[in-house]
Amino acid sequence: MLKDLGLLSEERLEVGGVWVAPKDVVDAVLYPRVTLRQGERACRCVPMTIPVL
Repeated sequence: MLKDLGLLSEERLEVGGVWVAPKDVVDAVLYPRVTLRQGERACRCVPMTIPVL
């Protein structure tokens, strides 16, 4: 799903005057909170609702 949304792209784009790659943002936000438990091979996903603005 993240890939389908373009969030794993390493192509930089300008956001608020700063050039960032979507993957860098995802890494910074998700990976500190998503960890594997000992013996696990894949992360568990939690369904979420994202409101449309």
